[in-house]
Amino acid sequence: MTTPDISVRAATVHDAARLAEIHIAAWRATYRGVMTDEYLDGLDVDRAASAWRRNILEPRQGTIHLVVQSADAVAGFAILGPAAGDPNPGTGQLHAINVHPDWWGQGVGSVLFAAAEQQLIELGYDRAFLWVEKGNDRAISFYTNRRWLDDGGPWKIRDSIRPWPRSATAGSSRPERSRLPRSELLGSRAACPQR
Repeated sequence: MTTPDISVRAATVHDAARLAEIHIAAWRATYRGVMTDEYLDGLDVDRAASAWRRNILEPRQGTIHLVVQSADAVAGFAILGPAAGDPNPGTGQLHAINVHPDWWGQGVGSVLFAAAEQQLIELGYDRAFLWVEKGNDRAISFYTNRRWLDDGGPWKIRDSIRPWPRSATAGSSRPERSRLPRSELLGSRAACPQR
């Protein structure tokens, strides 16, 4: 997926250090006041880069790591694949999506998000969800504006190819997060309006 100067591609091991920087900068900017300063200030780029290298080289089965870049500058990442702990093989999960704060509001997050949605569809998932930290109003607004539905449990998404039916997914066992699920295939159009 490409727009002027913005493109999305698969992450490579050479991206690991930059992805660690993005991950930590995004968390520090987003979660200051939500998570403790001690935790956020203790995040270590070298340790995170090592984890990124390992996860890119040896991903969990079915997991895909995407990066968004403008020209040659990597600005963000998304991780998606099968839903963790969901017995339904038709359920996908957007495990993470983060953009460096220097790139917020410049369109790279929208391009990355659209590419992640398209990848979930191409992988054959008929529903998907993501988790959002309570208090992350910026992210909640971002997902809501893209027609992901907050049902108090997982958020539900839809795509422009076909509607995702609304599921009756129960709330999360993680009390500090909202789970954002994707609506069910060919289900209620009211829960999943056409674009």
